[in-house]
Amino acid sequence: MKARKHPRTIADVKADPRVSSIHQEYNGPRPSWWVYLKPGLICIEMDCGTIHEDTIADVCSMLREVVTESQYKDLKSARAQEILEDRVRKSAEEVTR
Repeated sequence: MKARKHPRTIADVKADPRVSSIHQEYNGPRPSWWVYLKPGLICIEMDCGTIHEDTIADVCSMLREVVTESQYKDLKSARAQEILEDRVRKSAEEVTR
C-alpha cells in the first residue's frame, strides 16, 4: 500500500479521503477554516470529528492527529489509566511524608 501524502494545501485537504467537507467562515476579525471528518474518524487534539483552525497550515497539522473511533477510545482509556496511576502514586507519596 502506498503511503498517504500529508496534505499541505486547500486542494490537498479537500482531496483527503478522511475529509467529508471543508469551508471557510468569516466571523470575527479573521476568517477560519472548518473541516468535517468522515464518520468514524476523530481528531485527537479536538476530541471530535471536526477541525477548526485559523489557517490551512494549522488544519494540515491537525490532520496528523486523526484516528479511528476505536483508536481514539484506546488512547483515551490508556490516558485515563495513566491519570489514575499518577493519582495513586501521589497519594502514596503524601502518606509517606
